[in-house]
Amino acid sequence: WRSWHAAAHEKTIENNLQAVCQTHSQTGKFIWSAACFAALGGIGTLAGLMSGMLGVGGGFLLVPLLQRFTTLRYQSVVVTSLAVIALVSAFSAGHMVLLQGAQIGQAGGVFIAATAVGMVAGRRLVRHLSQRWLQRGFAALVLLSTALLLLKTFAPALLAA
Repeated sequence: WRSWHAAAHEKTIENNLQAVCQTHSQTGKFIWSAACFAALGGIGTLAGLMSGMLGVGGGFLLVPLLQRFTTLRYQSVVVTSLAVIALVSAFSAGHMVLLQGAQIGQAGGVFIAATAVGMVAGRRLVRHLSQRWLQRGFAALVLLSTALLLLKTFAPALLAA
């Protein structure tokens, strides 16, 4: 809701003067303070816990939390989220292959290659999209994911049809 609402009213993250973690207007780097360090540490800890316990955290937690607590540009928030997702995925797959003897079959290889191609294409496409449409796209995907999760949980027969 926050992403959709902010995009609809053309509010920018950069103008969020209430954010705990401000960025320097010329360098784009964080202006570090104890509050900023604590906020980013808490966000990272929460995302790590949720990723470890539930397998979610990179996109659904990081994007809204970084939007709320930092003045990073939306593109930077999305790239950070994708990096976390890639790291968690690589670590999980590596763990399963190395320690549990799992094998990545042909379908897994195709999935990995398609994901890499999609990430590269997304990075090129993001340059041509406004922050407004990126935020709305994220909000729409979260809504769709929520609806599908609710259907899968409470009405699985509807998805099987």
